[in-house]
Amino acid sequence: MSLNTRDDRTDEGAILDGIDNYKMTLGSMCALAHVLEKYYGAESRIAPAMYPSRRGGIRAAGPVTPDMVSQGHGVDLVIEVKRSLPNTKVARDAFLGQITRYDRDLTGWKRMPQTHDIVLMTHMSKSSQWADFLTESLERKNISLGKKMAVVEYVRDSERETYFILKKVWGETGNATLNRHLHNGIVVRGKEIIKKMGVVKFCDSKPDVAYTLGILWGQVFPVLITRDEHLIVGGQKDVDHVVDLARIMTWLRESPGPFFYPPRQQWISEALDTFVKLKMAERLSGDHYLVHYKSICGDQVEFFVKKLAKAGVTRPPFGCRHGAARTGRDAFWKPRQPRSGILRRCAARSKAGGRHTGLLPRAKAEKCDRFLARLRCGRAARGRARARAHLRAATPGGEPNIRAISRHLTALSPSDGRAARRRSRMSC
Repeated sequence: MSLNTRDDRTDEGAILDGIDNYKMTLGSMCALAHVLEKYYGAESRIAPAMYPSRRGGIRAAGPVTPDMVSQGHGVDLVIEVKRSLPNTKVARDAFLGQITRYDRDLTGWKRMPQTHDIVLMTHMSKSSQWADFLTESLERKNISLGKKMAVVEYVRDSERETYFILKKVWGETGNATLNRHLHNGIVVRGKEIIKKMGVVKFCDSKPDVAYTLGILWGQVFPVLITRDEHLIVGGQKDVDHVVDLARIMTWLRESPGPFFYPPRQQWISEALDTFVKLKMAERLSGDHYLVHYKSICGDQVEFFVKKLAKAGVTRPPFGCRHGAARTGRDAFWKPRQPRSGILRRCAARSKAGGRHTGLLPRAKAEKCDRFLARLRCGRAARGRARARAHLRAATPGGEPNIRAISRHLTALSPSDGRAARRRSRMSC
């Protein structure tokens, strides 16, 4: 499954959009599973291990893991979810190779079918691109299909009530009734699949770490604490509780149904290490952690997105689109701390004093602004935040302490301090 979107933004909104796309994809899979279960009695499974067969029924080496398989009365579907078309030729050839393996007879079904169909689910904004790509690949004979294949687009419509819309835009399926209904479009109400969506939280694609943090904090930790401490968490009470990775994975793998997919152990381990970096947990020994649990008001996922952005723990690399790999310095980045107690005290006073324009007369405020404008230029630009903290801490009716600012900048960097002092004399 590929759910990465091409988004050049590196702010909180890009991360929240990526998480929302992840949830919408899970909802669309639940919607299709609901339709197949309701009308065809189909049973759906997420990311099962299937083995393609060679000629003569001999099983080929290496399994394939489609995002979902559904099997019912007259329907046997292998479903792959791709949000966007691959950009490079290598990635597109890899996708065609994946479809070629799905085109063989597969083992791993609960009931071995005579044949099966291939369904590619994609977002409505990319469905035309996928249809053109598959048509061109068949015309150039880059791929040959022995089984029927269809491209089904999905979209979520949130008005007064949430709906998921499924519509076939290319190809066909072996079931004529299903093929006709998908061609006309199927609308699924969100209320009909709320039970499935409450169970399915992960799929074969890795989500953003903030999403995993929200799931653990809001749905896993409360259950474990209630079982061990015999305490219903909530309110303002804080609880310190020891958890271990093996027990969390055991609890997550207690499948409530066949349509449940447990997250991978690497995702949970990364989330627990992120809790430690956020100082919301402590690593004791091995895979044991002491979690400082407290209730969070509002949406847990949005809370962790903002907390990670504020702490700088998962700062996306500069110039990198959302969803790219984060390694090295960009993986866990910590913002620079003030180097002296003077700045920390000034920052504390500035919180109580407010903006300097509200403390000083207009003429003096304009003088302060001119000073800051000079300070933004040249090598003294890195002292801009420190100077602003001093100016905000100015007493009502008094002049800004320009000499103190210049002396402090001189102590940090002699060349920068001398430049800032010359500019302050010229402007003030």
